[in-house]
This record gives sequence, structure tokens and C-alpha cells, in this order.
Amino acid sequence: MQLTAGTFTTNLVLYMVNASEVFVENTIGTFSGEAIGVPSGTIFNQASLTGASVLRKTALFNSGPIVDIALASANGTGINISDNTNNSGTFTSATTPFTYTVAANGRVTLMGGTKPPVFYLYGPNAGFLVGTDTDMEFGIIEPQAAGPFNLASLSGAYMFDTEDPISPNVTLQTGEVTLDGAGNVAGTSDQSSLAGLAQNQNVSLAYTVSADGTGTFGTGTTAILISGNKLVFISNTSAEPTITVVEK
Repeated sequence: MQLTAGTFTTNLVLYMVNASEVFVENTIGTFSGEAIGVPSGTIFNQASLTGASVLRKTALFNSGPIVDIALASANGTGINISDNTNNSGTFTSATTPFTYTVAANGRVTLMGGTKPPVFYLYGPNAGFLVGTDTDMEFGIIEPQAAGPFNLASLSGAYMFDTEDPISPNVTLQTGEVTLDGAGNVAGTSDQSSLAGLAQNQNVSLAYTVSADGTGTFGTGTTAILISGNKLVFISNTSAEPTITVVEK
């Protein structure tokens, strides 16, 4: 497929997921992405960003990868974002208050902090974000299910996968795990790194869950539940950090 916008022509390959979701890749391998459909006639407003959400984003600063997962709480005019950030091995956590406006097309402008990102909603509390600084920041916002949460909120078989690696030096992994609802995880994974492919690696770890959905997924990690079917986590200490999504 060939799309033309202004004087720029981009050759794209589209992989349909369903009628409202498609993966996109250009034919020379310089970018890939995802497109989410918005129903015709949709008009967004302040209520489109209200309640609890989970953000995750990657960035690159001075050639070092940055990953961040965050809880966000919005009330229609203001939003508090509680970031958990690994900047090339240095972990920080902080909560920043913003005010915001939601345009009819879903573009969300945040005011406050230092160079806040811009959100592009495709549904209530759901959308993409892009940075306004020089760090090539990009991410996703999803609505968080109602809590309170506990260990039993996670139970059963899940798949997991490394998402959107920002550095060529990271270790990518995918696999399957079973969570017992009492804090224990067991399964297997395949890992790919500069050293090559490591197959059928044993996964055995513990997880914790707080009432707001924050917790851990293995030693030295920070995790946030999006729902009982999905969580995201990062390493707090890795110099080549990634975001991993665990989902039923």
C-alpha cells in the first residue's frame, strides 16, 4: 500500500488485527507502529480523561534508554501522574500534578511540570502519548480496572513479552507463566540478546500487589496492574531497561 501526504510518499505494509486495529511497517524497515480506529462522529471532552489510568513510555537520553511506568489519576480538569522511571540504571519515583484540556479530536494538552507529553486519545482513558522534548519519548495510556487489588487479582496462565525496546543492546524475551494467586510465578521464556538466543529458560519468581495496583514482579522490579488480565513491569536497576507486558 502507498500513502501520500503532501510531498512525502511512504510505502507501508499493513497487518490487520481486526476492523479497528492495524499494525503498520514501512518497506525499508525504518519504523513500525499501530493504528487504532476511532468511531466516526466521536467527539472527545474533559470526561474522556477521568479516573485511573496506567501509562508506560520509553525514551532515549544521551544514547541511554529510559523506561517509565506510571499511575495516573484524573478528575476532569487535573491529573496526577506517579512515575516510576529507570534512566539507564538509575531509578526514581515522583508524582507530578498537571492540568489538562481535551480537544474534540482527542488531543490532550498537559500544563505543568517540565515539557509534559501530549496525549492522543482513541477512547476513554486510552490513547498514545508523544514527548515534547528531545528524548524521543513515546508511550501508551490505558484505563485501569477498579480496585482495590491484591495477590488474588492475578491468577492463571499469562503470556509475556518485551515491548518497544529503545536500545539495540537490551535483552528481549517472551514466554508463558502461571500465577497462583498467592504471590508465586512459574513458567518458561525465550530470550534474545547480542549473545544470541537462549531458549526454554526457567522462570521462577515472586510477585506483590498493593491495593492501588502497584507492586513487584520479581526481585528489583516495579509493576503496575492494569487489570486482573494485564500488568506491566520494569527492572529498577538494569542499565539497559525494557518494559515487559504480562497478559492473559
